[in-house]
Amino acid sequence: MQAQGSLQGNEQAHEARRLHDRDRECELIFRLQDYLFLSLTQVRRSRFRSVAKIELEKDQVMARQYQTAFMLAASSSQSQLYRNGMRIEWQRLDTIQPSAAAGGSDGNAADLLRVQPEVRHLPHALRAHIQDPVSPSSTLEIVKAGVLCSQVEWSAERHLQTVHACPEVWQAPWFDSVSVIGTEEVQRLPQGRRRRRRSEADDPAPVPTTREVEWYCQLRLLFRFEGKQMAFVRWYVVDPRAGILESYGCKGLKWETVANGSPRYDVIDLDMIKRMVYVVPDFSKGEGFFRLNPWKWDRGEPCKKGVTPVAADD
Repeated sequence: MQAQGSLQGNEQAHEARRLHDRDRECELIFRLQDYLFLSLTQVRRSRFRSVAKIELEKDQVMARQYQTAFMLAASSSQSQLYRNGMRIEWQRLDTIQPSAAAGGSDGNAADLLRVQPEVRHLPHALRAHIQDPVSPSSTLEIVKAGVLCSQVEWSAERHLQTVHACPEVWQAPWFDSVSVIGTEEVQRLPQGRRRRRRSEADDPAPVPTTREVEWYCQLRLLFRFEGKQMAFVRWYVVDPRAGILESYGCKGLKWETVANGSPRYDVIDLDMIKRMVYVVPDFSKGEGFFRLNPWKWDRGEPCKKGVTPVAADD
């Protein structure tokens, strides 16, 4: 009986040890699984962070490499032209004749003159603007649009406006009108105490001074030339005939002409432009007359009536 009791005791002890070893083994397996899971999670997180960092660096590099005109204008507070455009050699534009443009034998210059005959005035206007000899190897990069950092009277902040100068946008010409800041010389009497004059010789001599004025023009081309941003424009002039609309700020405009009756074209720097203005045809006066709308200063689509491309015989 004593031997049988000892045997049972050994079997119970062995079973208890076996159960303990099995529990210990399961515990080690669970710990190993937890360790492997945590290690794999950390690896995945590290890999995800590395991929995210690489993608962020790529995005930053791409942002530095390519910025839109709107982004550049917003960050620099300066007007910017669109980045991509059509390149035209200055020599071809300067030498090609309008009659030869009809044949389309001179590439981009011929195509441009065919759709915009007034561009034949561009070489003379550009020379007058830069007042320096132009190298025959120079090129013009003509773009369809730009972004203005506009100044308005009712706000101290600058507003971004997209302006177009293209013969065809959405199957219609789109040539925006803008206001330009200029100066003119005026003669003013010197400030001082008034006194009774004895003769004409006692009159004070007028003093020449300059004042800021606002002119209006229509954009015909937007282009880069020798690192500068420029615009080829056709000028409006204020119609001296006053009416009831003028009392509400609706200025009457008409095309400005030179001595021989041809339209007046000029080249101006892009930073001379103050803002876009909304000009509409004045059909009551006839063709070539317009109205400045002071209550609207932006355009969302091309004008399909009234303002058409300039004819070849202008």
